Amino acid sequence: QVDTLDGFLTHFLRKEYGTFRLYSGNEGSQMGDQLVQALVLYCRNFQMESTLYLGAPLALVGVVLCAHESVKAKSVGCFGMALTMAFTFYMVVFHSLSNL
Repeated sequence: QVDTLDGFLTHFLRKEYGTFRLYSGNEGSQMGDQLVQALVLYCRNFQMESTLYLGAPLALVGVVLCAHESVKAKSVGCFGMALTMAFTFYMVVFHSLSNL
């Protein structure tokens, strides 16, 4: 029924199909446990396989330098900080919605 607002939202957001919840068959685990496990696996893969142990230290140096520049300039208009916050938001939201 799409003639009501609730029916339209159910149809538009595809709630019956779980569009915003990825499925892997592991329905029994808690969301917080899944989020932590997914983030640990992502970080482990990023560190060991994707960047040959250089990614995390370089990212940390970049964040520290950007924070230092923001403090020195007495502003928070740093593109690097916005990028870091967007990446953090993406990681938490994606891994909390995925059941992988």
